[in-house]
Amino acid sequence: DAETRVVTDMEIEVALITARRGYIRELRADETQNAIKIATLLYENGRYQDALSITEQYKHVFIKQANYLQALCLCKLHRLDEAYSEFLLFIDLYIERQLWLWPLIVELVRYCYDLITYELLVETIQEHTATFSDFYQTAFFSGSLEPRCYTEQEMEILELTNERDSVRRSLESIWHIESMQIFALAILCIRDTELVDYEDHSVVENRQRDALNCVKEIKQFMLYNPSDCLKFLEAAFDQQDYDTCIMLADIAIKALRTAPQAYYFKGCALLELNEYGKALESFKQAAYEYNTHPYAVHSLNSAITCAEKLIEQGLSYQATHNELCMQLQNKKEIVDGQ
Repeated sequence: DAETRVVTDMEIEVALITARRGYIRELRADETQNAIKIATLLYENGRYQDALSITEQYKHVFIKQANYLQALCLCKLHRLDEAYSEFLLFIDLYIERQLWLWPLIVELVRYCYDLITYELLVETIQEHTATFSDFYQTAFFSGSLEPRCYTEQEMEILELTNERDSVRRSLESIWHIESMQIFALAILCIRDTELVDYEDHSVVENRQRDALNCVKEIKQFMLYNPSDCLKFLEAAFDQQDYDTCIMLADIAIKALRTAPQAYYFKGCALLELNEYGKALESFKQAAYEYNTHPYAVHSLNSAITCAEKLIEQGLSYQATHNELCMQLQNKKEIVDGQ
């Protein structure tokens, strides 16, 4: 069944891409009038540079319609500093026009998490953060509060009666939009603990627990976004939620080319669970991937601790222990010499 579904999904995606290409050709007959539709369709087809060119050429149109697609194109092209500046421009615009800011915040948090400042968080974002009861209102698509434009072929494939028929969106679409919002809440909880210096540590713990509860609710979403798992590893370990820590680490390890942070925290969680053999292997891999980063030293120290625990259990890990000690000495020399 799963294999059949994958083939069907691929056929639908190919049909959508083809339909958009034909529609784009029609819309280019009046490019100025149709700039937002053209850029949106290009974006949906993964042609981010072409979509960006349209947003830059007709920027006044996008500002007039409060459409921040340019920021999303920049994000997809990994030009995050420029994207963040663009997001800030539209945040001011949305506040000035009294538009609902939450959809934009969701996209901002999704791509520019590390760039969010204390001032932006406490003075703007917290005031406009939605609650779960608000989520049903959020029928937003790429760059705008407005529903995205569909071709006739797309409408037939997706069984929509008209372009604004948000009630009959596919279950996958509804799931994705809701998951994005839950993910945004989780990220904001973590970012809050990083930027705000709380004297009462229980506030930090509550924020971390809230974030982890959100993450566990959207496990499937995290599977499709493995790099985002790294953002929650430390919180999961701090909260002694070792199962979640290992789950997130495994997702990242399986999908990412390198994941030293995932190996390290997985090792820490396994060590706390007295799974010394598995923890040892995880720490060794973390040390290898961290290379000359100081955490390579921490990883080797922890690996040695695991080997010592295994030796205490009467297992033959003395040779491994000696080898790790030699690696630690060499690694310290390299790290200290940088």
